[in-house]
Amino acid sequence: MYFKLKSKAGGHAEKGKDGKPVYYKAEDGCVIESTRDLVKAFPEKFERVDLTAAEAKKIAAENTQKETPKPEAIQQKETADAANPLGRDVTKRFPRAVEEDFMVIADGGAFFVVEKDDPQNPLHDKPLKKKDVVPFIDQYLLS
Repeated sequence: MYFKLKSKAGGHAEKGKDGKPVYYKAEDGCVIESTRDLVKAFPEKFERVDLTAAEAKKIAAENTQKETPKPEAIQQKETADAANPLGRDVTKRFPRAVEEDFMVIADGGAFFVVEKDDPQNPLHDKPLKKKDVVPFIDQYLLS
């Protein structure tokens, strides 16, 4: 099935044939081939396009050339997340950590408090639960 992004849709990420996400922008006029019914999944974002096999092949070739790189903000976040083997930075969820210049790294339900200048070394031996992060920071500052 073939779909076109509506002009006010902004953008969309869809798995490419290699399994990696491909980012499309509505202003590029891209037609996306998908086995999912994107109109049902995103009714405000897509319209279905009926194409002949020749038209589809031509559009697929054009889309390959137009594949938009990931937005810079997503690239930066993925780079930052990949840089820390403990998990992803969730410091913004903990104002106390922000105030005291700590970072909080999460991996599933496990939380680690680290110093900003040494983000790969937790200040504690065992992972913390979310509810224990702020008390740990307070206790750490007292010692």
